[in-house]
Amino acid sequence: MLRAETVQARMARPSERRTARQVVRGVVRILRPHQWLKNVFVLAGLVFAHKFLQPQGVARAGLAFGVFCLLSSAVYCLNDFVDRERDRLHPRKRDRPLASGALRPAEGLALAVVLAGGGLLAAWRLGPAFVGVSTGYLALNLAYSFALKHVPLWDALTVSAGFVLRAIAGTAALAIQPSPWLLVCTYLVALYLSLGKRWSDAVNLTPEQRAYRQAAMVYDPALVRAFMQVVMGATLISYALYAIQGPYRPWMLLTLPFVIYGLFHYQHMVETRALGGAPETAIFQDRAFLLNGLGFVLVAVAILLALGPR
Repeated sequence: MLRAETVQARMARPSERRTARQVVRGVVRILRPHQWLKNVFVLAGLVFAHKFLQPQGVARAGLAFGVFCLLSSAVYCLNDFVDRERDRLHPRKRDRPLASGALRPAEGLALAVVLAGGGLLAAWRLGPAFVGVSTGYLALNLAYSFALKHVPLWDALTVSAGFVLRAIAGTAALAIQPSPWLLVCTYLVALYLSLGKRWSDAVNLTPEQRAYRQAAMVYDPALVRAFMQVVMGATLISYALYAIQGPYRPWMLLTLPFVIYGLFHYQHMVETRALGGAPETAIFQDRAFLLNGLGFVLVAVAILLALGPR
């Protein structure tokens, strides 16, 4: 049980006195541009459908990426609005703009509405199918923000589904069918990263700090670690089957070592550096991880160029 004086101190209302610079910085921070890296899954269809040499395909995929940057920032604003009180209990999240008082709650909610509306308006340029997927992404995250984030396991499963919708949106923008392999591998990789974040919270936060979210109180570190190992194995098997049976077989097997290294190295980072709570930060701060990702991209693109469309 939380100590009353600690809760009262951390939940105290932030100061109303703000400078214009603080407001601008708050707006930039609540948009979380560093999280836009997650929207790279929108571009997966562009690459694996061999559309990256077509100017129109690149333009449509670029617009889809931009739309999901708007939509994902709208989700972050809404999530911060809903969680602003609980975030003040978390050692890192209490510095978020709404929790710290850099922005007022009404401002965060207004940003969410404007960004979501602008993103959906821009989505119409890519057709009704893309609009439908974009709307589904927003609906999924509404359910997550208000309910599913508090349900153990379903919180991680829902986050992973958001990545799958990103990949589907990228194929909808290009009017192509999504590959089942693409969707399965995307879901499993996202689930693995999401579980890593929850394992890190379970290990590195005190019970008092974990009280910021009901589901976080339930996770047992040993059990979550076991889940991660199961998902890692499923990811490797799924990608290996894609490399063996997919349209670019067997040459895609050349990329398998990069996938193995990436998963193993992320597990190492999560367990030894306590960076699993912020996977995007862990990735950008680790040179070996970045070089491995670059190697994967170069080898995969070389195979696609050499073999041509399939």
